[in-house]
Amino acid sequence: LTNVTATPLQQTSIMVVAEALLNEWPEESESESFDVAYLDYVGKYSANFGSLKDATLTVEKKNGKLALDVPGQMLFDLNFPDEEGKWYFSLTDEVAVSFVRADDDSVKSLLMYQSGMTFEAPREGVEIEAEIALTELAAYLGKYASTEEDLEFEVKISNQRLSVDVPGEMLYELHVPDEEGRWAFRVIDEVSVSFSTEEDGSVSAMQLLRNGETQANLARIIEEKPVYPSQAELLALRKKAGKLDLGTSRLSGKASMVHSGVHGEITRLVDKGGKTYTKTEFGKFGEMEQVVGDASGWRASTFEPLDDVEGKYLLQLHLMDALTMPGDWSALFDSITVTGTAQRDGREVYSVEMRAGDHPVIDGFIDAETGDLIRFRMTLYMQGMNMTFKTVVYNQDFRLVDGVRVAHKVVSSDDYSGRTILEVESFELDVEVDPKIYVKPE
Repeated sequence: LTNVTATPLQQTSIMVVAEALLNEWPEESESESFDVAYLDYVGKYSANFGSLKDATLTVEKKNGKLALDVPGQMLFDLNFPDEEGKWYFSLTDEVAVSFVRADDDSVKSLLMYQSGMTFEAPREGVEIEAEIALTELAAYLGKYASTEEDLEFEVKISNQRLSVDVPGEMLYELHVPDEEGRWAFRVIDEVSVSFSTEEDGSVSAMQLLRNGETQANLARIIEEKPVYPSQAELLALRKKAGKLDLGTSRLSGKASMVHSGVHGEITRLVDKGGKTYTKTEFGKFGEMEQVVGDASGWRASTFEPLDDVEGKYLLQLHLMDALTMPGDWSALFDSITVTGTAQRDGREVYSVEMRAGDHPVIDGFIDAETGDLIRFRMTLYMQGMNMTFKTVVYNQDFRLVDGVRVAHKVVSSDDYSGRTILEVESFELDVEVDPKIYVKPE
């Protein structure tokens, strides 16, 4: 809990931890072989393989061991892991599971081994990172058929991966291609597919292979490609739904750092040129100030000294402000590309990839009717440390205020600060601001 950034727990939890450690512990009757690190695996995992469709696997602690609850079956006791890290079912040595950790050591998925195949179930709330940009994968999407074999497969994207939908079986996610261009099935790597391309680079056919030998050739079914909105059309949609030339605006509301149990007030000012000033006050837990300008910025808080913000750190703050506040994006992003359509909470949305300078690609969903950015995911750099992390942000409860569409609830989540909620109480236009607030303190 304390090995995170931007939390008062680092200062206030010392005695709490000491008291918890030094007080008398209850006697444990569990197996001495149980490692507390195994508790990391306890949780829910999303399964879409075999007979499991949109099912939830649940890992529990039972009698000093782990157990796996499989929907429609039973709660299976698991043996302790072997040298390969596999937890075999106590009832049979034909089925086992293991766990996959992310770079930050958090558990991101469960693997189930059965009948010579390996099935993956991502942990609930964990989004699989794309190994290949979705814009590149789009070239392979579509249906492929073989009249000789009476086969028709469809290539899709699942969990940010290229996948092959085999009728009557399941949707098989693929590994990235090897040096010979073979995309192995993630559940069984002896089966793979490869693709044939024309001189213009378009994909014309797919081959199904087993142990490198071609089993079937499938020609691509040419279908009329969907026409997605251009960047100009997306920006026009946003302008149509609400004015974006705001002048000087002020937002006031409540800020809650859920996992720290800290609540406070937030004020954000944006001048006509787009410079922002944000102040968050947490009472006895301190406060934070931040200014983001075109060429420079600064930040200071109770938790860290006054510091300049420049380069990639300044750009990411610009992007975060732009993606959570109303405003004109036309001068900020180099490109906004629609990669497909989907349904989110009963609404049609465009899935998009946004690029700005050297910052990693930001992916998100834009409401097809209003142009609201309802969800986005971006990489953040930690200033002073050579590391990055992902944050996912949801913009919710959009309301029209003086002709401006404003998200009145913004929920962000990452592995370092946990979940943060901003709830807007007021949004004002054409306010008068003392320019001194933008000046860096001495």
